[in-house]
Amino acid sequence: MASGERRTAEQIRAEIKAERASLDAGLAVLAADAKRSGRIGGSALASLAGVLLLVRLRGRRRGS
Repeated sequence: MASGERRTAEQIRAEIKAERASLDAGLAVLAADAKRSGRIGGSALASLAGVLLLVRLRGRRRGS
């Protein structure tokens, strides 16, 4: 901004409103990514727990 240019209060408010909207949109994207990562991680953890359970059960059957 050049030293001769002056912004009005309304212009500043409009810029702040636009920046807030941009930040809110970015935050929504991050939240969606976090939820998706959580679901993927939860599914992977459940799969691993299932495999470990099957390995234990199979080991007990062979040992008996």
